[in-house]
Amino acid sequence: MENINVHATVASNSLKYFEYMCDNYKKLATSCNVRFFAHVIDGTTSFKSDVIVFRATAGVGSTGHGHGVTSAMQHLVPDEINVISDCDMAFLMRGWDARVVELLKTYDIFGTTFEKIGGYCSGNGLLQTHKDIPNISWFALPARSLDTFRTANMQPLKQIPLPITTPELSKMYGLPVGYQLLRDTGWEIPKVIYETNMSYKSLYHARPTTDAIVVKTGSDYNEEYQLDGVPFLAHQRGSMKHRFWQDPLSKNFYDIVDTHVKSLIG
Repeated sequence: MENINVHATVASNSLKYFEYMCDNYKKLATSCNVRFFAHVIDGTTSFKSDVIVFRATAGVGSTGHGHGVTSAMQHLVPDEINVISDCDMAFLMRGWDARVVELLKTYDIFGTTFEKIGGYCSGNGLLQTHKDIPNISWFALPARSLDTFRTANMQPLKQIPLPITTPELSKMYGLPVGYQLLRDTGWEIPKVIYETNMSYKSLYHARPTTDAIVVKTGSDYNEEYQLDGVPFLAHQRGSMKHRFWQDPLSKNFYDIVDTHVKSLIG
């Protein structure tokens, strides 16, 4: 049985999200052994026995996230599929693992994307995250891509935007010339992809108020990711800010996701 190794940045505020994520990933996997790695950025110690724990450099916000992902890059499991995931992700597809294995036979990286210009968080300004290219929220790597990412810089540099001044930068980051790249956590992923000529597949970013199929929460703060038109992943966002399945935004999201998951597994 093939292994899929899932790495997440975890702190005390996101621990319950992480536990739900692990349960969701295992329940909806059908053909692979899914293993979990917590890259901890505070003093959290309460993990289930099957979780492999690494102590990352402490931090908060985007910087803490960067420390966690950097730890994940340093502990990628050789010769196997590795996934980087936010804690507040949940699968919407039974057999997601088989689809990941199949897609990574063709693509060097497969993952989620940021919302387009004009989105709930992105707005219409000139300062934007990269577009239509896998981002830090969730991405999967086959064994052949691991060495390329082990030394990639995942740290944010939000205080210094990168001006998109050339057609090459525009192509690299998916932004028009004249815009500025917000250098949030994982901002160099598109650069790594571009400079090494990696093939990639991006999940379609659907909005709850328009084209989402499952995550119809009424708030575009939440995200649904579709694989070729089929719901694949759900992302709450804000796991460090909202109490898991308690605050209204979180409760609405997980009520919908959990009902859907139960319909898949019976």
